Formats: sequence, structure tokens, C-alpha cells
Amino acid sequence: MSNSVTRVSHAAKEWLVLLPDRANVLDRRIRIRPQHSPNFVQLHKAGWVTWAGPLFQRPVPVDHPRRPFCGSIMVVNDETPRSVFTKLSSDVFVKEDIWDMENTRIFSMRTLKRQPGVIGVEA
Repeated sequence: MSNSVTRVSHAAKEWLVLLPDRANVLDRRIRIRPQHSPNFVQLHKAGWVTWAGPLFQRPVPVDHPRRPFCGSIMVVNDETPRSVFTKLSSDVFVKEDIWDMENTRIFSMRTLKRQPGVIGVEA
């Protein structure tokens, strides 16, 4: 993804996006992750990403040295599933064949209530 500022339009809707990892990519995912994470921080600041995080094969402590990633989940704000897919397609996890885009699922959703003051833990 580029570092350009993303503008969220007034026509944007919320989308829950489930991005499974391809099989046997854990070592490459961990190696590439430092290139991926700053892009999502920028998209969060711009309002395109509401929240995002990794999916794990099983629960693990935050400080676990080798977390068993199996994909990503996020809520984004955009006009259509196609525009969500297009924006995600420029991410390094797609370019490096980490995310399985053929099996990515994009669901229309609406947040009805947010818990104020909840502190997230960076994964």
C-alpha cells in the first residue's frame, strides 16, 4: 500500500474483512510483517481502517516468541467490496503471496456500539 493519504468518502460503508493466510507462509509472514504494519497504521490514521489484527491458530500470550498467525481480520470503511479488495491488493502481504485473496471474505456490517476507553494491545 502506498503511504499516500486515504480519504474516506461520505458514501463509505463498514466492511468486516477476513483474510486467511496461504498454507506454509508463517516464516515469510513474520519476515515481511515489518513492511506491512506501517501501512496499516497510516490507513488507520486516515480512517480507512477502524480496527485490525492478526488471527491465530490457537490462543497465545502477547509476548510469545513465535505466534501461530493464520490470517488477518479488520473492519474498513469504503464504498464497495471491490474497492476494499482493490486497496488491499496493493499490500505487501498480497504482493508477497501471504494472504489468500481467493478465499478472502468481505461482509457488510454496521457497528452499533463501541466500547469507549478499551486499550488494544499491539500484536
